[in-house]
Amino acid sequence: MRAAADLIDPSGIAGLSVTCSGEHITIQVPRSSGNAHSRAVTVARLAGYLGSSALQDDNPAGDYSCIKAHGTAVGLSVDVFTGLTVQEGGTDPGGQRVLLATDPDGRVAQVVPPARLPDGWRWLTDLDCSHPVAGAVLKSAASTPPAVQSRASTARKPPASAHPQTETNGAWT
Repeated sequence: MRAAADLIDPSGIAGLSVTCSGEHITIQVPRSSGNAHSRAVTVARLAGYLGSSALQDDNPAGDYSCIKAHGTAVGLSVDVFTGLTVQEGGTDPGGQRVLLATDPDGRVAQVVPPARLPDGWRWLTDLDCSHPVAGAVLKSAASTPPAVQSRASTARKPPASAHPQTETNGAWT
């Protein structure tokens, strides 16, 4: 607890959720601490105290994304994070919820859960501006095949990383 306090005190940041377990400290910047941008700035600020960087980390198998940083303080492992909201794009013609993602070139695509993000892709979150392209993509969804096929319909090898890369997993733009 002392190591966590020594890390947080100089920052002057209030309202954090801190968990200490053995040789590990986890610091959450809760949604009650502000909007996504201000929370991401808080994670980046704490990352600076840890000598690391804040990065977006997406779960390719589900609609979860966060800004996180990892480092050490007084020899203890420290993780700092804040959750993000993945942008939704309505429903597909079959009534399935549609999530929005971008490929490495920034093109917007639809993802129908429980599909996986292809390697190199990331979720669009509340840190991203609303994408005008997304509306046009959704209007043409009725005549376009599903963005990413369900794992149940296609056997896939899980991606090696949490940040997907190829369009071969069924994603479209």
